[in-house]
Amino acid sequence: MLSTVLCFGQAANQLVACYSFSGNAQDGFGPNNGMVVNATLTTDRFGKPNSAYFFNKNAYINLPAAPFTNPTYTLSAWVRLASFPAQADAFTIFSFSEPNQCLTLTNQPVYGGNVWNFFSYNTTGSVITTQSVQTNTWTHLTAIRAENALIFYINGERAQTVPINPTAPLSYTCPLQACIGIRPTQGTLIQPFHGDIDDVRVYRGILSDAEVRVLYQATTCQTDFTLNPITAQPFVSLRNGDWNDPAVWSCGCIPKATDAVQVRHVVRVPSSYLANALRVYINGAAQVTYGLGGQLVLSAN
Repeated sequence: MLSTVLCFGQAANQLVACYSFSGNAQDGFGPNNGMVVNATLTTDRFGKPNSAYFFNKNAYINLPAAPFTNPTYTLSAWVRLASFPAQADAFTIFSFSEPNQCLTLTNQPVYGGNVWNFFSYNTTGSVITTQSVQTNTWTHLTAIRAENALIFYINGERAQTVPINPTAPLSYTCPLQACIGIRPTQGTLIQPFHGDIDDVRVYRGILSDAEVRVLYQATTCQTDFTLNPITAQPFVSLRNGDWNDPAVWSCGCIPKATDAVQVRHVVRVPSSYLANALRVYINGAAQVTYGLGGQLVLSAN
């Protein structure tokens, strides 16, 4: 008799949209395709042509807004600045409204110059980073709106957590618009971006520190993140093979009951073998199969 897996993370239900910009602005996960306005394809951080978009201060990508109106969410993107905004101005990476939920680079003397800025207009706080900002350098940014905090990451590491006190439940009024590379507000478009943007993702809910680190290392529009908290960076399958083969896993070891596991291949639990994990996350067509009497026991049920 073959055993069955007890539970899995359901990341595919949490990812809202993923824009890898591989030749176009189509959503690599769902139906939320973008409409490109004046942005031009360029090379990405790996030097691959036509795999990112350049925004020239007169360009943006318009998105269907309704899918992004979640009370808690995670945004992430790779950006490369071509210049800095003028004093008291800003470059917008991602924004949806109204009221504005924005990820920007802003140049404000009161903040000490150019800083990453993430804000939500129905709250009392915003993220204003203190880390130095550079032009012509690819940087990975992740911005999270939790129920009572704004959380910000730079290159996979948590940079700031700002407690917030929402003044009202998050609600939106018309006109409702979502954009990459520009900020829609009160029927106008302001604060256009100057530089390259790539691999934009939007999640419904909150990614953990470990999941953000995995996201920073990702090279494709993978959809295999659960939004349940995990305590360590997941072990990831590197190829098809047996569960008890250390070469199958990114850790070079066999997962234990305290380890979160991401399966991106066909991984087999051998006959009469007892496999253990904290949680298992399944990516797309990947699967866990079982030999006769093989079992997988999850400690986080």
